[in-house]
Amino acid sequence: MELKEYLRTLFRPGDTVNFVVSSFEKNGKFLPSGKGANKSFEELIKACDTYEDIGYILAGGTIKKGEEVTATAGKATKAADGNYVIGVALSNAAENDYVRVQISKYQKNPAAK
Repeated sequence: MELKEYLRTLFRPGDTVNFVVSSFEKNGKFLPSGKGANKSFEELIKACDTYEDIGYILAGGTIKKGEEVTATAGKATKAADGNYVIGVALSNAAENDYVRVQISKYQKNPAAK
């Protein structure tokens, strides 16, 4: 996993890692928002082993938590039968909002005839 390699390059066991996952735009630049969260190096490495990849994708329509999603024109949409699934929605999202997705790629079966 790339994240584990990155963490091991920058931090050592016993280190506390601060990370910020939200931002705001100011004068065309995105800056960290808030104080972030503190986790130990060990907690973050364990989380990498516990969770698969999670990402945020711009929604191309309404998506409900738990729905399989695919990519259509660069945006997340609800996967239909036969679509290639890129993951499962971990949050609800309206069109043009970001949806949190558990990345797990697979081909969805076509509809039964």
